[in-house]
Amino acid sequence: MKMQKSVSVVPLLLLLCLSGVGVTKGQGVEVTKAVDFKTEFEVKTPADRKTDGQTDSEPDLWAELRALRDMGVAQRVEKREAVMQSQLEDVKTQKSDLQAQSVSPPAELSVRLVNGRSSCSGTVEVFYEGEWSGVCTGWWSMKDVMVVCRELRCGNAVAVSEGPLVEDGRRGVAIKSCRGHESTITECGFREGGPGYCDGRNDHYVICSDLQAQSVRPPAELSVRLVNGTTSCSGTVEVFNRGEWFGLCPGWWGMKEAKVVCRELDCGNFVDVSRGPLVEDGRRIYVSCSLYGDESIGQCYKDEGRKNCDGEYYHHVTCSESVRLVDGAGLCSGRVEVKSNQSWASVCEPDFDRQDAEVVCRELGCGAPAALQGGLYGGGEGQTWDKDFQCKGNESLLLDCDTSDRKNNTCLPGNAVGLTCSEPDDVRLVGGGSRCAGGVERYDQGEWKTVGAENWNQEAIAAVVCRQLGCGSTVSVLPGNTTGVYGVSCSGSESALRECSRTSGRLSGFTVICSVL
Repeated sequence: MKMQKSVSVVPLLLLLCLSGVGVTKGQGVEVTKAVDFKTEFEVKTPADRKTDGQTDSEPDLWAELRALRDMGVAQRVEKREAVMQSQLEDVKTQKSDLQAQSVSPPAELSVRLVNGRSSCSGTVEVFYEGEWSGVCTGWWSMKDVMVVCRELRCGNAVAVSEGPLVEDGRRGVAIKSCRGHESTITECGFREGGPGYCDGRNDHYVICSDLQAQSVRPPAELSVRLVNGTTSCSGTVEVFNRGEWFGLCPGWWGMKEAKVVCRELDCGNFVDVSRGPLVEDGRRIYVSCSLYGDESIGQCYKDEGRKNCDGEYYHHVTCSESVRLVDGAGLCSGRVEVKSNQSWASVCEPDFDRQDAEVVCRELGCGAPAALQGGLYGGGEGQTWDKDFQCKGNESLLLDCDTSDRKNNTCLPGNAVGLTCSEPDDVRLVGGGSRCAGGVERYDQGEWKTVGAENWNQEAIAAVVCRQLGCGSTVSVLPGNTTGVYGVSCSGSESALRECSRTSGRLSGFTVICSVL
C-alpha cells in the first residue's frame, strides 16, 4: 500500500489567519478573531527554523505563504503612502491660498486706523502706490473724520487729534478738506508728498463711535443730535427721550433755541434755522417750546402726543463747525476762535487778514467784513491757534484755506483778533419805490419768500428790518395783500431778522416804511 505524504497543519493555520477566517473547535483549532499576522506573531518559515533531520518537504506551500505575507505588507505601505501624499497636497494647496491672499494688496487709497484702542480708533493711514502712508498735514476737522468713520463703517465721528510725531523720512499723504457727505476719502481729493514729507509733523489720530459699542450704550437722556445734514453741525434736530430719538417740529423756534443746540453739540455759531422735512408718519414726537436763556434742550417744555406734528415740519439747524465769533454784540461780531483738537483757540491778529475775514463772514452767514482789529472783543484766554491762515478769499469754509506754521510761536497779550461783519444781505423791501420801503421778503433755502406775522407783532419786526437794512427807524407799517410763507416773531431788539423765532402757518404779509429813504 502506497503511503500518503503527510502535510504540516501549521502553514494551513497561518494561511487561515492571513485570510481573517475564524476556525471552529470542530476543526481541531480555535481562532477567536482575525489577526494581523505581521504584528501579532512573526512567521517562521522552515527555512528560518530548520533542525537537524528536517527537509524542505513543502517548498511550494511556504513560498506561497511568504508571497501572501509580502503582498499584504506592501498593500498597507502603499495605502499609507497614498494618504500621506494626499495630506501633503492639501497642505500645499492651503499654503498656496495663504500666499495668494498675502500678496493681494488693499485697494488704492483705502484707509485704515492703526495703533488705536479698537478697530475704530487710531492713526489714519492711506494705501498709496503700494504702501501705507500717514496722513500728516492739512487742517483736519470733524468733516474729514466723518468720512473716515463712514468708510470704515465705524459709526459717528467722535474726535480728531494729533497723532505721533513723524521722524522716519517716509512719504506722507495730505487729504484735502472733506465736506462731510462723501462716502470715501478718495472723493475728497488728496496731495501726495515725497519721502520725508511728514518729518517734523504729526499724523492724525481719529476716534469713531464704533457702532457695536454704541449699540449697547444708549445716549444720555434728553441729549440732542443733528441728522441728515451736510456736516456734523447741521441737520434735523432730534432729542433722545425714553429710549428713542424724536424730532422737534412745532413751536416758535429761532436763534435762541438753535444757539442752545449748537452749544450742546460743541459746534460754533448759530448760522440759520429753517424748515426741515414734512412730518407725516403720525409717530410720537418730542415737541419743544421756546427757550429764554442759557437752558439746555432738556429743560424745554415737551409734549409726547402721537399726532402733534402731522402736517407740520421738523426743525433744521445749521451751526458753523470749526469757527465762531464770541463776546460780540450779535451773530456777526466777536473774537475769532477756531476749533483745534476738540478745544477752541483764539486766533492771533498777525495770522489773520481781510481775505481770511471774508471767508469767516461768509461761513457764518454774515455780510462783508466791516472791521478787523486785535483785542477788539477781548484778549482771549487759554489756547492760541498756532497756524497762519492763507485764504484766497473765495473759499466757502475756513477749513478749505491753506495754512502754514507760524514763524513766531507766541501771540502777544491782547492780540487775539476781533472781527465785525456786516449783517447778511438776506432781507429786502420790495414794491415801495426805494430799498427802505416795501413788502418784507427774506431769502431762505434758495428763494425769496414773503414774510408773514401776526398783526400785533408787525411793528417789532419792522424795527428789526429797518435796523438790518441801515434804513433808520420805522415810520409806518401797513397791511399787505399777500400771504406770508415765512412766518416770524420778533421782540424788536434783534440785529437781524434771522435772529427772530420762526412760526408755523401762513400769516399776512405787510409793508414797512423806514425813516431813511
